[in-house]
Amino acid sequence: MSMIAAACRSIMITVSGTSYTIEEHTQALEPFPLDSQLTTGVMILKWLLWCVYLGLRLSSLPGLNCHNCPAPWSAWLMFLAEVFALLPPFLSQLDLSLYIVYGDRSWRRARLCLAGDAAPTIDVFVTCCGEDVDLVMNTVEAAASQDYPSDRYRVFVLDDAGSTLLERAVAAYRSDLVTKIAKPEIIYLSRQRSQETPKYFKAGNLQFGLSESANSGFQSEFIAALDADAIAERDWLRRSVPHLLLDGKLALVNSTQPRMMYSNRVRPHPTAGLMQYAITSAQVAATAQDM
Repeated sequence: MSMIAAACRSIMITVSGTSYTIEEHTQALEPFPLDSQLTTGVMILKWLLWCVYLGLRLSSLPGLNCHNCPAPWSAWLMFLAEVFALLPPFLSQLDLSLYIVYGDRSWRRARLCLAGDAAPTIDVFVTCCGEDVDLVMNTVEAAASQDYPSDRYRVFVLDDAGSTLLERAVAAYRSDLVTKIAKPEIIYLSRQRSQETPKYFKAGNLQFGLSESANSGFQSEFIAALDADAIAERDWLRRSVPHLLLDGKLALVNSTQPRMMYSNRVRPHPTAGLMQYAITSAQVAATAQDM
């Protein structure tokens, strides 16, 4: 759904002695795609037909004390089963219908964006385990091409499969960047596992990345994570960080689906789950020590 910009203002905030500038764009949603008199009429007609059907269905049921009807209770059980089977889509359609008929169209929301070169430090984790090298490298290149000060974030490639090809691809891409424009530091890591030590799959891979980040001598203020096939848009970090800066109690931020594309999809699904997040590394490090 496209948006229409309505207003813009700058917010100055100081966190841990560092001043940041955040741009707030207040935007209004365009008309809902289903906003029309025809749609409203169809919704009302649908619910009228639904009520008529239930009324007719109920009136056709035999009484429980009907002595001339074979097993009248079985007809009531079938009716109840039908009602319970239709309950989930009923509630879903009810929510949509109420918004179309009575929804507030004046709702507005603010979009935040970190402005300038003053930015908190971030470690971006790209987790992978046996995916195609080209697929992972597309994600790494997108993570390393963020519209964010290159000296304020690093990219960690956390390879749970220990792929030699991927390690070489990361090294080649890193050396190629040296001769070009400034890019963030790109680090390839693969944890050593044994049969005696539980691996905990992706959670263990992230835990390994957190430990390596904390022990690198440069502990970032925030941690961000991407799946192997999640290609982040260039403003992903600038859009996510302001929410964490403005609310000191906030520990996790999910960005909307359009903030990223997927290598195995032609078009992002509008209702798909959110795949990337940012969390305060201080809280994660404290959690890691307790585990």
